[in-house]
Amino acid sequence: MACCTFTSFEYGELFSCALSAELERSGIEHITDGRNVFVKKEEDRLRVLSEAVSRATADALMPFETARLMELLPFEIRKDPDVYGRALMLAGEKDLSPYACRETESYLAENDLYVAEGFLRFRLPLVMESWAAAVDRAGEEYAAESEAKELLRILDEDCPLPENESTVRLILYGDDSCVLSDGESVRVESTSSKTGLVLPMLMGLRPELLTVYDLSGGKTGGLLHSILSLFGDRTCIFIIND
Repeated sequence: MACCTFTSFEYGELFSCALSAELERSGIEHITDGRNVFVKKEEDRLRVLSEAVSRATADALMPFETARLMELLPFEIRKDPDVYGRALMLAGEKDLSPYACRETESYLAENDLYVAEGFLRFRLPLVMESWAAAVDRAGEEYAAESEAKELLRILDEDCPLPENESTVRLILYGDDSCVLSDGESVRVESTSSKTGLVLPMLMGLRPELLTVYDLSGGKTGGLLHSILSLFGDRTCIFIIND
């Protein structure tokens, strides 16, 4: 009976420990020398083995492979730890486990040596592409929020108003996207303001003062009317033309 060897040259015991834990949960007998894991390859349990291996590979390597991909971002973006946290969250949203399991099972049926990082990078391109997309999206969101904060700072200087603890600021753009800030956080929304999502968000925040900067070039007249109807004299609107 053939024996499979599972190892990682880059992640060593980190991977072997994760794989041993998954194999134990799956009821698969194995032995390990701390760096390598050895498993008897039984054809009738190859699917169960493949599931355990693919889970261990993703769980153990995703944080480190995501950090490696972060190196491709500009320094001013990747230096912020929140970007890495956001990238990890996004990377975990897409479930590619059925695909990873199929590829792992196909590989193990023909091979007895499994090197985790090599298999991940060269045999699971969809997983790596998904993680790279998560890193890119996290970087784009950070850049968009930074730009929005700077724009809010400039607009506040040009249109000064008294602030209190429940002041909310809203920027409306011509493409129906918007920026919403409650003083503690900045939220960039790419969804259309015509869908009615903006008003529920504002109602949930219950601002005592709502400052609206309309940069849409007159495309949000209906939304502005609804905002005025809801918030009345608590609203201050600045229509800014280029």
